Amino acid sequence: MTIKIIGCILVIFLAVFPLPVDASYAGHTEEDIVVVFDEEGNYVFSTAMGVSPGDGYIDEDNRQYRIKEVEDGQAIAEYIGVIDLLESLGEERNNFLSILRGQVLFDQRGSIGIYHTHTGESYDTQEPIIEGYGDIYDVGLALAEELEEQGVEVHFSWVNHLPHDGGAYERSRRTALKLLEEGADAIFDVHRDAVPRREDYITDLDGETVSKVRMVVGRQNPNMEANEEFARRLKAAGDELYPGLIKGILFASGNYNQDLSPYAILLEKGSHVTTREEAIASTEPFAQIATQVLFGEEAEETTRSVAFAFLRNLILAVFVIAAVVLGYLFVTEGSWVGVKARLAQFFTVEFREFFQKNRPGSKRK
Repeated sequence: MTIKIIGCILVIFLAVFPLPVDASYAGHTEEDIVVVFDEEGNYVFSTAMGVSPGDGYIDEDNRQYRIKEVEDGQAIAEYIGVIDLLESLGEERNNFLSILRGQVLFDQRGSIGIYHTHTGESYDTQEPIIEGYGDIYDVGLALAEELEEQGVEVHFSWVNHLPHDGGAYERSRRTALKLLEEGADAIFDVHRDAVPRREDYITDLDGETVSKVRMVVGRQNPNMEANEEFARRLKAAGDELYPGLIKGILFASGNYNQDLSPYAILLEKGSHVTTREEAIASTEPFAQIATQVLFGEEAEETTRSVAFAFLRNLILAVFVIAAVVLGYLFVTEGSWVGVKARLAQFFTVEFREFFQKNRPGSKRK
């Protein structure tokens, strides 16, 4: 219920105050590859999302890095240290992990929305990007089926967002909003990466070769702290239930429509040099992870932490808006006495007249 309340608040707020969407960058082609090394020259990771100074990364072993400089397809990252993904839980972290180990499943389930901003993304059996529905839809449908097996209601979107350009995220924004309006508690934008190193994106789970999954959190996004908290829970659960499945968390420039929900994550399932079958094989374990984090017994702790991060950012936004309004009034009125008088007039005269005009049964002239 708390998830739905937060989602409703965001949908209403963004309908009134829409945020700009970065339409300058598409990503997920080999031309976009950036190879990242640490300051000692050790390989850290590659990505076709592009990186900028200030972007961050948490790798498979939960080592944290921050991008310092980028030039000609290479980047240098500062090593910060190994982090505790569940640090915000405090003493509750052991309870979170013990429940995961017990694989406790419950009757009550919510709903998840799945869509694909980059409609034409495909794997090694086709061209990397096609003009139509790429292999990525087979992966999204497989994830939907596995979530439904867990008792989760799935809202799956077939909306096509081609062409593969910087405007795709602006076009898919309408799709994400529609999924939230349909009642999705969380939304996953499912992609594949374009890293040419196959070994970066495959792992072995119980003798089967599957694609790893990387999560992407947008930094230009007022929900970033809440989205990060959600991503950390998914990574922690993955580390406990299926070690090696979740490749890491990339904190990249952009918002990827994650300002629409604190439970919005971009997923990269494999790369264009891995296979569709390997990506599909990753959907069952990831569905179990997502179900446990969002709707299992430990979901109460997840909701509390994500909600706290969301409300903290909301309060900050309110203070910023209030400061801007007061600054504008001070400039126009010329003094704080004038500002006080203007506010008093608004809350007494204009506010009263507004409600009188809109009161049921009142006649509008």
